[in-house]
Amino acid sequence: MPLAISGGNTRSGFGDPAKGVRGVSSRGLSGIVNYTPAELTMTVKAGTSVNEVEATLEASSQMLAFEPVDHRGMMGTAGISTIGGVFAANVSGPRRYVAGAARDSLLGIRFVNGRAN
Repeated sequence: MPLAISGGNTRSGFGDPAKGVRGVSSRGLSGIVNYTPAELTMTVKAGTSVNEVEATLEASSQMLAFEPVDHRGMMGTAGISTIGGVFAANVSGPRRYVAGAARDSLLGIRFVNGRAN
């Protein structure tokens, strides 16, 4: 059976969904697990909103170097942008050419594959 994985649903309605799709959401996987401003590291769960991540960084005068772009207005969608979606789609803004893309900022990642391994 096809599997549709969603987070904040900012890109819902795009593509050609298959019949009988089973949905799985990462929304329950949210929160900042660890943040060490002096080391410029943060551990975040996939369903955490980009706004929460940016607000936490801003409190320490830091930011996401790759400037994730919010495409909701341009795409006519709603929902809440999640950090998991940013990395899944490699969403990067104009600073990408200088600071690198979103995935260039990942130090490590844990995930479940299609076989639940």
